[in-house]
Amino acid sequence: MSQPPDEPGQAGRHPAAKRPGGRSARVQAAVFEAAAGLLREPDWSRISMAKIAERAGVTSSTVYRRWGSLENLIGAMLDAIVSERSPLPDTGTLAGDIRAHSMTLVNDLTGENRRLLLRALTVAGNDAEDGSGQRVLAGRTENLRAMLERAAARGEPPVDALDYFDAVVGPLYGYALLLPGLVRWRAPALVEQFLASLGRTTTDPNEHDEPGHGHARTPGNS
Repeated sequence: MSQPPDEPGQAGRHPAAKRPGGRSARVQAAVFEAAAGLLREPDWSRISMAKIAERAGVTSSTVYRRWGSLENLIGAMLDAIVSERSPLPDTGTLAGDIRAHSMTLVNDLTGENRRLLLRALTVAGNDAEDGSGQRVLAGRTENLRAMLERAAARGEPPVDALDYFDAVVGPLYGYALLLPGLVRWRAPALVEQFLASLGRTTTDPNEHDEPGHGHARTPGNS
């Protein structure tokens, strides 16, 4: 008996590929797995909705109906990967959250998924006609903004998420693209410079800093 057109094919797939959560969840898991696999291949730039659908064992119409564009699909996949692998920290302090988030980002940008993440960003960041891919990526910015607002609610200095992106996140992605060997080395300096610009010392009295963070600046200096 033939499979439903929007049910991923199971032929030749590892048993672990079958996940709970109903048909919709299985379709999403199969499509995201297929997209990630194509992005890991040498000719990753030739990725398309049709190729993703074929590898996932679903119809192209199913993929288009659910995600609408390649940019939107890859953006959603990227958001799912990052959210699962790198949940936003809640250390109890703004400085702790920023340090923890930056180190998670460093691990992502220097680990085994580095190429996958950067290639996915390249595809999702392309201008779709409706800008859908960039809207999906903006969701991660909103989550980060929530982390910063949580700190402000505790009475800590308000921080604009875009300022954090400009000072820390953006430069780290730039290093990952151009000088990947410097990502882990530059991250602590970028973070401490940003915290100093907020009028925070590099040593928070409620935190136990790692070695090498003893060069505190006077609060208020930028």
